[in-house]
Formats: sequence, C-alpha cells, structure tokens
Amino acid sequence: MKFLMFLFFFYFSTSTSVEGADIIEETCKKTEYYDLCVKTLRSDPRSSNADLKGLTQITLEASLVFGRGAFIKIKKMYNETKEKGLKSCLHVCVENYELAVVKNLPAAIKLLGQNKFNDVNSYLSAADDAPETCLDSFSEEPKTDVPPELAAWNDHFEQLCTIALDMLSNLDN
Repeated sequence: MKFLMFLFFFYFSTSTSVEGADIIEETCKKTEYYDLCVKTLRSDPRSSNADLKGLTQITLEASLVFGRGAFIKIKKMYNETKEKGLKSCLHVCVENYELAVVKNLPAAIKLLGQNKFNDVNSYLSAADDAPETCLDSFSEEPKTDVPPELAAWNDHFEQLCTIALDMLSNLDN
C-alpha cells in the first residue's frame, strides 16, 4: 500500500513539473530570446504553476530587478567618471533607466494584474526603449566608446523586456 501511494505521489509530482516545463518551453518558443526566457523562468519557482499571464508577470518582475541593478551600476559609473563626453552619455542612460525602473516597469506590472494589456504594452515598450536611447547617446557628438559592461547590461535588459513583450502579445490574442 505504501508503495502504491509512493507511486501515486511520484507520478503526480513529476506530471505537474512536466506540465510546468511544457508551458515554459512552449511560451519561450514564441519569444525572440528562447534561451534567456527558459533560464529566467526556470530560475523562479513560481513558474512551474503559472499560466501565460503568470509567466509574463515573472518576466516583468525579472526585467525590473535586472533593470534596477543596471540603473544602480550606471549611476555609479556616472558619478565616478571624470571624462566629460562619457559623463554626458551616461547622464542620458541614468535618466532613461530611472524612468524605466521607477515608473514604466512598476506601472506595467500593476496594469498586468488589472488585465489592461494595451497599457502594459505602452509602459513596457517605453521601458524597452531605455537601452536603445542610452546607446544612441554614444553616437552623438562628441562620439564616445560604449563601456563594454554597459553594452552587456543594455543587451540583457532589452532582451528581458522583449521577452515580456513577446509574451504579452500572445496574452493579448
């Protein structure tokens, strides 16, 4: 009898995790950055029981957490730099990341909970613009090289936001 109960619980627990893995895989296949999507969702235990809206929520929250970290690092870089051209570019980055992590992503997360998907899209798209606007500032006069770590932070933040936008477009349908 104990053995049958063990088999029942073993089957139930593995079928649940397989279903969770399946929705992660299926959801991430519909995004531009599959590997990052899977890695991000698998790193959060809530993903195993989440539906598409829940996975979108988790991805938005991951974008916010990463964006806040990038914002702190960019602000530190800005405060420590003495070079005028770099400081000017980093100022643009600080302003855009601050807007993304203080206003846009928190609003998107709140509005997702209210099923206001068009509004979520607007705020999330605005947050997704932060890395591009940041990098664009480096191509303006005087042209300045983008610090490699900043380029990496921008890429990762943009990819997380893009994943969330891809999920949102599937939710909206």
